Amino acid sequence: MVLNYPLLLLIFVAIYTLQKVIFSAICSLNNQVKKFIKLQKDNEKFAKSSSFQIEVQNFELLHIKKEYLGFITKIIGYFESIFFIILTVITFQYSTLNYSFIFSVAGVWIGLKIFGSYQQWSGVVLGRATFYIFLIGSILNIMGSIMLGFIYYHNY
Repeated sequence: MVLNYPLLLLIFVAIYTLQKVIFSAICSLNNQVKKFIKLQKDNEKFAKSSSFQIEVQNFELLHIKKEYLGFITKIIGYFESIFFIILTVITFQYSTLNYSFIFSVAGVWIGLKIFGSYQQWSGVVLGRATFYIFLIGSILNIMGSIMLGFIYYHNY
């Protein structure tokens, strides 16, 4: 088994680029949520709502946690990318018809991530926004990694 080092380097550069694109999309979505919070705070009806205040506090607490613990999500993102690239290459090496296994593992992985973070998404408005930001980022990361694994397998 001979490794194609230029292709591996290209894939790692693509993983890094994919992570940057996903991070940029997540930051953009988070900025929209912050604008929504500001607009709703200006609206007297929402500003006095206790449920809205609790959601805003949870959202702000989540962002404070991200400032101090954000490196953990980046490590998980890189691990996720490498894992799904390797899984794709190994799966296609043994059976090109068994691609549904990759999507099954991806579904279980996303399910585990959702189950582990359910409490922070319990808010009606901001909780859903945070959940969708997470879900879009995870799906983009996993699908991009599967495509990179597929590219590596066919160029191997």
